[in-house]
Amino acid sequence: MQNRSNTKIVTIAIFLTTFMTAIEGTIVSTAMPTIVSDLNGLEIMNWVVSTFLLMTAVSTPIYGKLADSIGRKPVIAPLLGGFIVQHLSWHWIFYINVPLGIIAFLLVVFFLKERKTSSNSTLDLKGTTCLVIFLLALMVFLQELENGLTIVLLGLVVIIIVSAIIFFKAEKRAKDPIMPLDMLSSKEFTMINLITLLISGVVIGFEFYIPTWMQGINATSASIAGFAVTPSSLMWIVGSFLIGGMLGRWGIKKTYDYMLLILIVADLALILVPIYTSFWIFCLIAAFNGTAFGAITTASQVRSQVLVGHDKIGVATSFNTLMKYLGQTMMVSIYGITFNVVVAKQLSHHPNLTQKMMNDIVSADKAKHLAANLIPSLRQVLLSGLKSVYVVSLIVIVLSLILNQLYKQKKIAK
Repeated sequence: MQNRSNTKIVTIAIFLTTFMTAIEGTIVSTAMPTIVSDLNGLEIMNWVVSTFLLMTAVSTPIYGKLADSIGRKPVIAPLLGGFIVQHLSWHWIFYINVPLGIIAFLLVVFFLKERKTSSNSTLDLKGTTCLVIFLLALMVFLQELENGLTIVLLGLVVIIIVSAIIFFKAEKRAKDPIMPLDMLSSKEFTMINLITLLISGVVIGFEFYIPTWMQGINATSASIAGFAVTPSSLMWIVGSFLIGGMLGRWGIKKTYDYMLLILIVADLALILVPIYTSFWIFCLIAAFNGTAFGAITTASQVRSQVLVGHDKIGVATSFNTLMKYLGQTMMVSIYGITFNVVVAKQLSHHPNLTQKMMNDIVSADKAKHLAANLIPSLRQVLLSGLKSVYVVSLIVIVLSLILNQLYKQKKIAK
């Protein structure tokens, strides 16, 4: 009996680690305006999220060889992030994982009993290494685009191309590839995952920049800023719950069409709203966004699993998850470039405004110390940068809608 695992305690350990992973990004995005204001780094704030997402993207295919991905965002994450920042310090959003991680580690060490078995599977070391190099070079390339054509940029292009070529060759030859390429022979599988990549980028654009909008323009506290994205988390669950009925009634293509149209309307609302817009309007937009996000991401994972053989469900799931994180990593870099370029251009038209002032305006507390006559102009500059982000999102959503027309839905035998 003592060699058997304690299922309940191990489940608690898994829940703790999943909980930490799930809330990390949303907590950080809510706290980000305060962090960048303290560190005077508004123009590089996308690097924080890019680095976090990149390492998650890199590790996902490796974990996907072992098991399907689990869990989604708990709705308390944005509120927790705002509460910690406002009442403690933004440093605590990183400390909170330490005791939880130690507890989970100890529970697994003492209560998970595994039977040792021999396995013929080996880690695709060459493919994994090339994938890491490709993703890292791609992220740095996207960041360097802002500096124009340079030797560094050209070098990164060479690294991206070479690592991609070696990766594809390695995957074709590998006995147990980290990413089986035969999955991509299905046009429906490929298009669905490309849409996942793009829409996941739209998700990060919404969750990452709305708290900045709330604190920098609406002058709300960090806690209230967290409330602005909470309806998205709540309705994400609803969208995930309803997707089964949608797929049964409309199929994947029509479901995607309808959900993408909802995202277009919500994104247009963000582009067109005036500078001083009621907080509750953002909550309403968040609700529509969350419904569509939840439906699309859940449908993409389910459909990816259905389109491959039973023995590749885990890998298909990890590939779909990789597309989510890769899309977020790429798009947060593109958003950052767009935001910085627009803000810099706007500042050039206002000689009396500085980047330091922009760093302060995104924090409701620091904004109080700015000259009152400068605040409207600073907020207008910030608004221009934020709206440029959602113009990019609109282009991405429209592109997703086009991709959704490029495949025929495969009939799956029941």
